[in-house]
Amino acid sequence: MNALFVFVGGGLGSLLRYGLGISFQSLASPFPWATLCANVIAAALIGILHAQGVKFSAAPVWFFAAVGFCGGLSTFSTFSLETVQLFKQGQIQWAVINVVVSVALSLGLVFLAMKWLGSE
Repeated sequence: MNALFVFVGGGLGSLLRYGLGISFQSLASPFPWATLCANVIAAALIGILHAQGVKFSAAPVWFFAAVGFCGGLSTFSTFSLETVQLFKQGQIQWAVINVVVSVALSLGLVFLAMKWLGSE
């Protein structure tokens, strides 16, 4: 049954990721805004879930929301590819900004969610 929760959550997260990609296509910027947004939303959500006591357990909510939805929404592989492409295109400043902002925001949001919502 957990696999079904992961499957459905992952599909929905992937659809949101796809929608973000489409919505940011019109920007004339080399910065990968859609990937940043997807990863930051997923990081904030997983931090909130963990802070609310939905943790690494057999809870269906964890499998649906954290493993499935956040897993389908977040995309480390695309982040990596886009960063390497920026480096290869000579846009070193955008590549560095992408790494720093993505990591700082994602880690920061997980930390803040856990701190503000009283987890650990």
